[in-house]
Formats: sequence, structure tokens, C-alpha cells
Amino acid sequence: MLKKHSQIFEAVFKISDLAIVCTAWVFSYWLRFHTSFFTLEKGIPEFVNYLKIVVFICIIWGFVFRRSGLYKPMRGTGKIGEIFKLLRSNTLSVLVLMAFAYLFWEKNLPLSRLVFVIFLVVSSICLALNRVVLRYFLREIRKKGYNLRYTLIVGSGTLARKIAARVKNRPEFGMELIGCLERGEHAFSKPSLYVTSGSNALAIHPKTKNLPIIGSYDQLPQILEAHNIDQLIVAMPLQDHDLLESLISSIGDAMVDVKIVPDVHRFIQLGSAIEEFDGLPVVSLAATPLIGTKKILKRFADIILSALFIIVSTPLMLLICLLVKLTSKGPVFFVQERLGLDGQR
Repeated sequence: MLKKHSQIFEAVFKISDLAIVCTAWVFSYWLRFHTSFFTLEKGIPEFVNYLKIVVFICIIWGFVFRRSGLYKPMRGTGKIGEIFKLLRSNTLSVLVLMAFAYLFWEKNLPLSRLVFVIFLVVSSICLALNRVVLRYFLREIRKKGYNLRYTLIVGSGTLARKIAARVKNRPEFGMELIGCLERGEHAFSKPSLYVTSGSNALAIHPKTKNLPIIGSYDQLPQILEAHNIDQLIVAMPLQDHDLLESLISSIGDAMVDVKIVPDVHRFIQLGSAIEEFDGLPVVSLAATPLIGTKKILKRFADIILSALFIIVSTPLMLLICLLVKLTSKGPVFFVQERLGLDGQR
């Protein structure tokens, strides 16, 4: 049922996007040639010539938006990231349309450059507003228990608990947590409590802090079929990663979306990011210090901002130094040896 609903919502997004860009194109023509906002130097071109472009708009926008992943499920994706991707794809589509227009139609069908500019602005604004409204509608119906994606987490450690907490605390994502799986040798060894989720009784292992455990890794195929799982989140602890290959193989032909969350959260530092190396996903946990131009700019900013702060705070610092000497023994400044850049003390 969910996959049927997903197809319906995908169709709604596609149709609304194409309707908006086609309407924006016609509106841009009207705004350019039939209002007093812009001067007319070469007369008003025939509307039918611009109307013919609608066919190519549907083809270009449909292809670019689909290739950009704008119609894939985005539960848990930030709104700003989606809007940025939408605007980037729309700009690319406009550039492709302009390229086709001036390469193949310029001699026989000259088009106003200003119409393209107006079209870019109008379509971008309308597409963004449309996406915000549709996402708001989806979030609201998911909060009420409709269009849910039944989710199973493979793992029962700290990472799995964090994911489960986020799923439960964000009902607008539309993810219904069916339960979690843990390694077979200790699954259900000492179940101490049962809670009810729909018609299923979920055993809660005492060591997992209220994380619903419904089976072990080797029971994955049966659980996928029994609970009609839509989304599988693999969040296995590092010590279980030797089982990852066999676990993925056990999924077989099951119609389920699989997402893998690596158990590296404990190593995450400031500046960590997901990168790509020649088509391979890479998790960057730490980066080397700034080099080149960035290093110079950072040093310049450090000096300027530090100097300004010292000047502004000097009266306060002098007062604090005086109070320290009057109220306590020892030096005003606390000194401690630290490791700096490149391991220098």
C-alpha cells in the first residue's frame, strides 16, 4: 500500500512541477510583452511561437528533475537542502532550454532573453513555494498516522538507540518503527518487559534501554515478510560488521529500501563530512589544518579580530586582574602546556 501511495505522491509532485513551469513560461511571456513594466522595441511576437516551447520544457524539466533525485522519498531530509537542490535543478533546466533555443531556433524562432530571465525568477519562486506546501501537507498527514513507512533497524547498540529516538520524536517523517534486530547469540536472552505496537508484542531487552527487540539478524528475511517492512536501516555496531555481507545477501529480492548508517559517530569531529572519492562514498572524520590561501585568510582574521577584542576588552581585563590579585593568591594568568599545530608544544 505504501509503495502505491509513493507512486501517487510522486505523480502529484511531477504534475505540479510541470504545471508550474509551463504556467511560469506563459506568465513570463505575458509579463514581458503585455504589461507596462517593460518597453517594446520590436513589437509583440506571436504567442503561438512561445507556446510551442512548452513541449520542450516538459521534456527537459522532467528529465533533469528526475535525474536530480527530486522525486525520491526524502523523509528525514532537511527542507533547505531540498529547496537548494530544486533551485539548482531549475536553473540548470533553464540553461539547457536557452542552449537549445539559441542553437536550433534562433534563426527561425527568435526568443526574448528577458523572457528567460523572468521565467527563471518566477519558476524558481513558484517551485519552491509549491514544494514547501506539499511537504507541509505530507508532514501533517504523517503526524496523523497516514502514509507511514514501516521501518526496521538492524542493530541494538548506541547508534540504533539514537536512530530509534529520532524516529519516535519526529512523527512528521512518517516512519513507524516496527522494532530492532540484534546479534543472534544474545537475542531475547532475558526479556523483561513487553509493550504493544499495533497487534505486535515487542520484547524489550533489559540491556538496550527500552529499545524494542523483535528478533535476531538471522531472522531478517522472515521478519521483512511478516511485518511488511518498507525501510531497513542497518545500524550495526562495529563489532558486528563482519556479518554485514551475509545480512545484506539474506535480503534477497525483498522490496525494501536499505540504508546503512556506519557506526562511526563516536569518532565524529568538527568539520566531519560525507565525501565522494571517484564514485565511492567516504566518511571524512577529521581534516588536516588549513593550508594555502585559506590558512592566510584565517590567520589574517585571527589577528584582526583578536586585536579588536583586546582593545575593546582591555578596561574590563585590567579590572579583572586587579580583582584577582586582591581576592586570591598566585598569578593572574593560568598557564598550561598544550599541543598546537603539527604537534608542536
